[in-house]
Amino acid sequence: MSAVWHTEFDNLQLWLEGTSTPNEYDICVAMEDWWNKYPKHPRRVLFVSRPITIGNETRTPPLPDPQILAIHATCARVAQMSGAAKYMDEYDQELDNSTVLAADGSSAAFFNQLLLSASLQAVLTHA
Repeated sequence: MSAVWHTEFDNLQLWLEGTSTPNEYDICVAMEDWWNKYPKHPRRVLFVSRPITIGNETRTPPLPDPQILAIHATCARVAQMSGAAKYMDEYDQELDNSTVLAADGSSAAFFNQLLLSASLQAVLTHA
């Protein structure tokens, strides 16, 4: 998944809904005009796993877990319906734009959340 698409997936703006074919998913987006940026991209994906050889070792990476993708899809739909996704986008934007602590300490909780978020991402990335 490209970095842009992965960000949209993480922000609950893009999710995958299973089809009747195993490991095949419809790509769903919060805003239908989002597809205007990717007019030639297919709206359905089929995951396959092929062996990868590194040195003398061959491994076959696992396919995405359908249950986890279904939970993500449910969370994304709920976030879109509740307006929570917009709040999360605004919060992420605020995190991205903040670089210094306020002199009066009022931004301490905000930066604590930023550090917690970064540490959770690191744990999930290396899990």
